[in-house]
This record gives sequence, structure tokens and C-alpha cells, in this order.
Amino acid sequence: MSIEFPLTVTKTPLGTLLTPIIPTEVLTLRGFVTFEFLLDSGADFTLVPRHVADLVGFDLTHASSTKTFGVEGRGIRVFIGQVMIRIGPEILKIRAFFSERDDAPFLLGRMDLFNKFKIAFDPKRKKIRFTKT
Repeated sequence: MSIEFPLTVTKTPLGTLLTPIIPTEVLTLRGFVTFEFLLDSGADFTLVPRHVADLVGFDLTHASSTKTFGVEGRGIRVFIGQVMIRIGPEILKIRAFFSERDDAPFLLGRMDLFNKFKIAFDPKRKKIRFTKT
């Protein structure tokens, strides 16, 4: 099984940039809701903004927390949990960080995802392909 997504084309001062924005469905208390996730091979874990915890029924007040660091270096507090996601026809339970902030980006990290799919970038066709392993 393979599924393809278009790479987002952005013009930058350094040239054209192809960005892997993946429409990913998250199982909420009211069914699947689609969010735009950045596929980030440099991210160890999937990250979602704080408000997603309410949508999926995850209680942050009793969750374990830690601090995670990105390129900015200051770090943010995150809560350790999991989400059910659907990419194409595939439903996966993945470990995730729920950010303490609502303005955090939606990131698809390597944990529980990269071992399930072979992921291939095709810059000529401006596509990214997920093939189930």
C-alpha cells in the first residue's frame, strides 16, 4: 500500500523549497479530524498543540511532563501521551507530546511512524510517498 501527498512549494530568498505538509487525521472524541502536520525527520516525536488534548480527551493535569528542545534552544514543556492518527487508510497509535502552548506546530516525528512506512521524497514530481513496510 502506498499513498502520495503533494509537497508544498514555497519561494524563499535561497530558492524554491519543497515542504512535506501531510494532511493527517487525528481521532478525537467526535471522530477523525484532519490537521496539517509537518513531516519532520529531525523530530524524534510527534508534537501537537495543547488544544488537541481537549479534542482527544487527554487530561493534562494528570499527565507526566518533560521539556523538549527544538532549533530555538529555549525548550517547551510537553505532556507525554499518545494519539490515534490516520494517514491514508492506515490507522496508527503513536506516542506524542502535547505542547503546553496552543501555538505549537503540528509535527510528525520519527517515533512510531518511520518504522511503519518507507518515506520517499520525489522532488521532480513534487510528491512524497508513504509505503507501508
